[in-house]
Amino acid sequence: MGLFLCNNMFPTVLLLIPLYAIMRGWGVLYTPTALILAYTTFTLPFCVWLLNGYIKDTPVSLEEAALIDGCNRYQAFMKVFLPIMKPCLVATGVYIFMQAWNEYTYASLLSNADSRTITVALKTLIGQLGVQWDMLTAGGIISVIPVCIMFFFAQKRLIEGLTAGAVKG
Repeated sequence: MGLFLCNNMFPTVLLLIPLYAIMRGWGVLYTPTALILAYTTFTLPFCVWLLNGYIKDTPVSLEEAALIDGCNRYQAFMKVFLPIMKPCLVATGVYIFMQAWNEYTYASLLSNADSRTITVALKTLIGQLGVQWDMLTAGGIISVIPVCIMFFFAQKRLIEGLTAGAVKG
């Protein structure tokens, strides 16, 4: 499991040049695919670690009970484990979204004017001669709206995820 988290040992800047060379070699540089691959590369290990810990804490007796009741392994996963894992999946999705939404370094290197993220676009409003504060403030407020909407809809599941391990019955 330590190998999965190995990429967190290195600073983001250290991995820029190799990532740039890989994306250029694959022919996906300056496309949304480059950003998707970069974000997946750096969020997947933490998500695997988080989900692995959650699955290990789930009692095996739930699977055994489902199998005794006549479910096969797929049905046991879909009908028993997946509903139990919803809070963890929501927390993982929120983590991935926040990492991708707030990321600036890779987006500034791997994207161009056609595939800019909002963080890079807001940075262009800061120039040598001045800052367009009105546009920067409006863009900052607009960039917060999707995050607020996501938390509004995911709030119940996030709270369930925070309290899932607190009560044992």
